[in-house]
Amino acid sequence: MISSEETPAPSAQTSRCPPPSNCSSDEGLHTPTKTTELNIEDAEGSLLQNFSRLKRCASTPLLPYTSTPLGFRPVVTTDNSVQIPIVGYEVMEERARFTVYKIRIENKAMGEAWYIFRRYTDFIRLHSKLKCEFPKKVLTLPRKRWFGNNFSQSFIEERIHGLQKFIDTVTSDKDLLGSRNIRDFFCLDEPPTFSEIGEESRAIFEALEETIYQLKRQLRLREAEIMNMRMAVTGAQEKAVTISQTLKEVACCDRCKDKVHGVSEDLQRVLCLQFSNLCS
Repeated sequence: MISSEETPAPSAQTSRCPPPSNCSSDEGLHTPTKTTELNIEDAEGSLLQNFSRLKRCASTPLLPYTSTPLGFRPVVTTDNSVQIPIVGYEVMEERARFTVYKIRIENKAMGEAWYIFRRYTDFIRLHSKLKCEFPKKVLTLPRKRWFGNNFSQSFIEERIHGLQKFIDTVTSDKDLLGSRNIRDFFCLDEPPTFSEIGEESRAIFEALEETIYQLKRQLRLREAEIMNMRMAVTGAQEKAVTISQTLKEVACCDRCKDKVHGVSEDLQRVLCLQFSNLCS
């Protein structure tokens, strides 16, 4: 059984970047040091308003912005001008399920930085082209996974580690870095601009907005259910206290002692049943 993650990406781009990806530019090389956290308790409008600001970029940083993602140190290329760390990923649910990797390209010589988005299948195609162009070069990609969960965090991080090693190997080799396939894959000669953000990137944000809205809605429903359960428990406890006091008063009567004992046992069974129903 072949994993759905290996389904070829749709081709809808017009730039020189490979079709399955989207790109966005960045002003300079600075890395954001302050991350805006979205409070789930905010009003719906405020939450969506904060989230809409992210549309100016091509993706949401699901992993921290850093030059050393996931613990590996990116290798600086031979000309000491380009660094290409993988800084994030997103598991897409549209059509066939697949993972998109967010890659930051830092061109120190030009003073520019931008992001591209690639799937594992994009790396496979690039690897095949490079093997034909440089048959003597040793280039290794992380293996495909035919069985098991391709979308677990541990597997994705392991794959990112392997892809990062592949990128570091490619960008540290002068011959490979000069290849047209490499330069097109990373958009090195024609850095993308904000206007080149494709429909797939916008679809990502729309899907995330919808996901946040649905999660907030589910949270409100859960809170309402919890409040109703608390009120029911409080009411049952008050009834139990009232009945218990009444039973204590009646228990002093010798004629009612046996009857009160039986009623008390029945009451305990009923209360236990009610509490179990509330918790289920």
